[in-house]
Amino acid sequence: MRHIPLTAEPWSQFGPLEAAARLHGRPYLAWLDSALASSARGRWSIVASDPRWIMLAHGSRVSVRDKAGLHCFTADPLRAFASRVEAEVPRVLDPTAPALPFVGGAIGYLGFELGRFVERLPATTIDDVGVPDLAMAWYDAALVWDGLEATGWLVGTPESVCALKARLCRLRRQTEPNHRPSTACDLRSNFSRPRYLDAVRRARAYIEAGDIYQVNLSQRFSAPVHAGGLDLYTRLREVSPAPFAAYLDFRPVPGDPDAHGLEVLSSSPERLLLLDGDRLETRPIKGTRRRGATPADDAYQAEALLASRKDAAEHVMIVDLERNDLGRIAEVGSVRVEELAGLETFAQVHHLTSTVTARRRPDVGLEATLRAVFPGGSISGAPKIRALEIIDELEPTVRGVYTGAIGYVSAHGRADLNIAIRTITLSEGVAHLHVGGAIVADSDPAAEYQETLDKARGMARALGVRLPDEPDSVADTADA
Repeated sequence: MRHIPLTAEPWSQFGPLEAAARLHGRPYLAWLDSALASSARGRWSIVASDPRWIMLAHGSRVSVRDKAGLHCFTADPLRAFASRVEAEVPRVLDPTAPALPFVGGAIGYLGFELGRFVERLPATTIDDVGVPDLAMAWYDAALVWDGLEATGWLVGTPESVCALKARLCRLRRQTEPNHRPSTACDLRSNFSRPRYLDAVRRARAYIEAGDIYQVNLSQRFSAPVHAGGLDLYTRLREVSPAPFAAYLDFRPVPGDPDAHGLEVLSSSPERLLLLDGDRLETRPIKGTRRRGATPADDAYQAEALLASRKDAAEHVMIVDLERNDLGRIAEVGSVRVEELAGLETFAQVHHLTSTVTARRRPDVGLEATLRAVFPGGSISGAPKIRALEIIDELEPTVRGVYTGAIGYVSAHGRADLNIAIRTITLSEGVAHLHVGGAIVADSDPAAEYQETLDKARGMARALGVRLPDEPDSVADTADA
C-alpha cells in the first residue's frame, strides 16, 4: 500500500496560545487545547488552519467542500465521514521522529443529534439555532504541542508544514485578547425554573415506572455577546482550564455560502474515546460537587462527594453502560475498569471519574467504533436508548454541539474525542450553553437545578453574564 511520507519539525518559538492568535482569521482555525495538561489526562494541544476539505451535515444533508468545489448529497453523516477519512492515503512518520498523537487529519465535532443515525429515535425537539450536526475538516499540517514538556512540532506533509510555518512566522497578533467581560446581562433559559423542576419530577416518574435507571436532563442558557470568539475562549481557559478543551472557528469564508457562522468554545474535562492502536479508552464523569469558598469548605465538598451513595450509584450505572458499549467492538475478555470513581478537582467543581479500557477487534473500522460509543452514556442515561427517547420528550430544544464530541481522527489512525460538556456555541451574535445532570430515583429537583448552575458558573464568568439569581459582581468574582 502506498503511504504519504511526513515530516516532524521541532518547534519552540511559541506555544498554542500564540499560534492560535496568529492564525486567527485564517479559514477554519481549529485549536484542541489541553489547557489543564497532565500525564493521565490531556497532554497534547493541536493548532491548525486552512483545511484541504471540510464536511458539514444537517441531518442527512451532507456537503463537502474541497479544491474541486462544493459537493452536496444525501447520506448517513457518520458513514460519510468515516468513509471520507478512510479514503485518505495512510501516512507514516520517519522512524527517527517522535511518537506524536496527530500527524494531520480530521478535526471538528459530532453533534448530539447524530445519535438519531445510531439508534431509531424520535425527533420532536425544536432546532432554533441551526448549527450543523457534524462539522469536520481535514488538515494536512498542524502544530502539535506537548503541554508537559513545553515543546512542539510542526507535523504533516512537507509542503503543508512549510506553508504553516510561513503563516506562523509571517502573521502577527493584530490585537491583544480582550480578557474583560462585555456588558453584563442575564442568561435566559429554554426552561423556567418551575418547568425544569417539573421535568426532573417527570424523569423520576419514568424511573419509578421501570423505564430507566437514570437520565441526563439539561437546560440551555443563552445571551447576546459582543466580544470575539477567540477572546472569549482565552478567557474561558483562564477561568475553567480543562484537559480536553477546544476552540473551533467554523465561520464561513468568502465564497463558501454553505458554511454556518459558528464558533465552538469548550472547557470539557471528559474524554469520550481514545483510540490508540488497538487500545480503546473512555473516562466517564458522573458525580459533581461545587468548589468550596474556603479550604475547609472545599475539602468538605470533596469528602461529601466521595461519601455519597447517590453519586456512587449514578456513577456505577454509567461505568457498566460504558463497559457494555466498548464490549460491542472489543476482543472478548479485554474490557477493564482501570480506575473506579476517582476524585478529580477542577476550577469550578469536583467530579468522580472512572477509566474503562478495552482492545478493539481487528475487523472493526472507524464507523463502527464511533457508533459503539456515541452518544456517551454519561450524558444520556441508562438504558441508553430509552434515556435518549426521554431526553427528546423532556427537553424543548436540540442540544447541537453540546454532549456530542469534539476532537480529532489522525491520518495515522489515532483518535481522541471529548464529550462536549462545558461548551459554548456562538451563532449570529448569541452565545448558547447547556448544562445538565443525572436524574435518579432519589434526585431532589431543587438540588439538580442548582447543580446545573454550578456547572454553568465558569462559562458565565468567561462571557461576563449573570446566572439566574446571582449578583451583578459574579463576572468579576475570583475562582475558588
